[in-house]
Amino acid sequence: MLHGSDTKYRMFRAALLRGRTWLTPVCALACATVGASWFIADTMVERIAMVGSVLASASTAVFFAVQLAREVNRRNERLLALAGIVETTGDAVVAAKLDRTITAWNSGAENLFGYTAEEMLGQSVQRIVPAGDTTSLQANLDHMLEKDGMHTYEVKRQRKDGSLVDVEITLSPLRDLSGDVVGISSIIRDISERRQFEGEREQLLERERDARRDAEYARSLVEEQNRHLVELDPMKDDFVASVSHELRTPLTSINGYLDLMLEDDEDFPATQRQYLGVVRRNSERLLRLVGDLLFVAQVDAGRISLEMTAVDLTGLVADAVEGVRPVAEEKHLELVADVEPIEIPQADALRLGQVLDNVLSNAVKFTPAEGSVSVRAFLDGTHAVVEVEDTGMGIAPEDQARLFDRFFRTAAAGHMAIPGTGLGLAIAKAIVEGHDGTISLASEPGQGTTVRLELPAQSGSTESARYVETLL
Repeated sequence: MLHGSDTKYRMFRAALLRGRTWLTPVCALACATVGASWFIADTMVERIAMVGSVLASASTAVFFAVQLAREVNRRNERLLALAGIVETTGDAVVAAKLDRTITAWNSGAENLFGYTAEEMLGQSVQRIVPAGDTTSLQANLDHMLEKDGMHTYEVKRQRKDGSLVDVEITLSPLRDLSGDVVGISSIIRDISERRQFEGEREQLLERERDARRDAEYARSLVEEQNRHLVELDPMKDDFVASVSHELRTPLTSINGYLDLMLEDDEDFPATQRQYLGVVRRNSERLLRLVGDLLFVAQVDAGRISLEMTAVDLTGLVADAVEGVRPVAEEKHLELVADVEPIEIPQADALRLGQVLDNVLSNAVKFTPAEGSVSVRAFLDGTHAVVEVEDTGMGIAPEDQARLFDRFFRTAAAGHMAIPGTGLGLAIAKAIVEGHDGTISLASEPGQGTTVRLELPAQSGSTESARYVETLL
C-alpha cells in the first residue's frame, strides 16, 4: 500500500502530474501479502485499468492509481480551459525562464509585436527590447522578485518592423512544485491610444495654462491701466474745469461786445449785420459747450449744485416749446403741446429748463421736414410725466443703451452730419437723477422716438392754466 508520507508515493504522484510513466516494485496488500510486483503508473485511465487486470492482487494500489489518473485528467482539462483563455485574450501573454528564454507566446503577442510563436519560442525576451534600453528588463524583474509577487510598469517595446509601442507589463513569478521561482509570466497591454489621449490632454492643459497666464497678464495690464486712469481722472477733471473757465471768460466778453455792436446795427450795412449774427450764434454755441463741459466736470467730481425752489413745470415746458418754434417753423413741422398745471415742490428751474430745451431741440433736429413733434405733461400719482414724441429717424437698438453716455453720437447722426457734442442727454440724465427722477426712451428706426421724464411733483394751484399749443 502506498502512503502519502512515503518517498515512493511522492515520486509516484509527481510522475502522474507530469504525465510520465513510473516503474517500481510495489508491495500490494489485499487480504495477504502477495510479494513484490512491478507496477506501471500512467496518466491514461485505459492503461491503468489494464495494469489493474494484470495485478489483481494489488487492487488497492490499482484503485489508487486510477484515482490519481482521474485527478490528472481533471487538472489537464482545467489547464486546457486556461490555455484557451490565454490564447484568445486581447492582451499579449508571454512566459519565459529566468534566463529570459521564451517558453510561451500567445496570439495576442503575435498581434502586438508581429512575431509568430514559432519565431519567438526559445528566443530571448531581449528581442523585443529597444536597443537603447539596457536596464528596464532586469530592473523590473529584480523588483518583482523582491516583492515576491506581481509587479506592473509602463515601458516602450519594439515590434518586428522596428517601430516602438507603449505597453503596460504585469510580471508574475512562475513556481515549481517545491515553490521555487523558475520563470516569469508577463501580461503585456498596448497603451498607445491611452498615451496619445494623455498627450493630447496634456497639450490642451498646457494651452489652457498658457491662456490663463495670458489672461492673467492682460488682467494685470488692465488693472494697471485702470489705476493709471484713476490717477489721471482728477487731473483730467481739473484740466477740463480750468480750460472751460478760461474759455468762458473771453467768450462772455466777446458776447458782450457783440451785443453792444448789434444794438447799433443801423450803423452797419446788411451784410456786416449778417456776419455779426453768425459770430454771435457761434459764440453762444461755444459758451453753451463750455458750460456743458463745466457741468460734466462737476458731476464727475460729485459737486453738482442745484438751487431748489418750487417750480411751475407748465411754464418751463411752454418756454422750451417757444425756444424751438423758429426751427420748427423753418422745417414746416407740426408742433403740438398739451400740458396740465403741474408744480414741482423742489427743483432747479434753470437746470430743468436745460433738460427740456435739450430734449425738445433733439426732437426737432432729428425730425425731417413735414414731420411732427408733440409734448405732453401730466400727473401720474405723485410724479409728473413729460413725454416728447417725434416722427424722426428713430434710433437703432444697439445705440439706445449708450445714448446717455457722454460724447456718444449715433452712427446715423454722424452719417447725416447733424451737429452735436454728445453731451446733451448725458447732462439731462444727471440733472433728472439729481431731482430723484428718471429719464428713458422708446424708439424704432424709421418710426420716431419718445423720451419720457418722471419727476416728483404735485398738482398746480387753481390759478395755473393748462398750456395747449399747436403749430401747423
